[in-house]
Amino acid sequence: MWRLVHPPKPYPPHISRHTTLAIKLSANYSKKLDLPQDSSHSFSASFEVELSDITQVEAEVQKL
Repeated sequence: MWRLVHPPKPYPPHISRHTTLAIKLSANYSKKLDLPQDSSHSFSASFEVELSDITQVEAEVQKL
């Protein structure tokens, strides 16, 4: 008995050939101020956005 065997797909089953994946753009900033008497203050901020199109990257970077 002959059976037709299909080659494995190049993509995992949950990702089709036409699936558009998001691009995650993230930026971080931190600053530490040394103060007298061995004390300090720290500040940090993070920004993260998911983009569906690579052409949106420049516009999002300008917002920073």
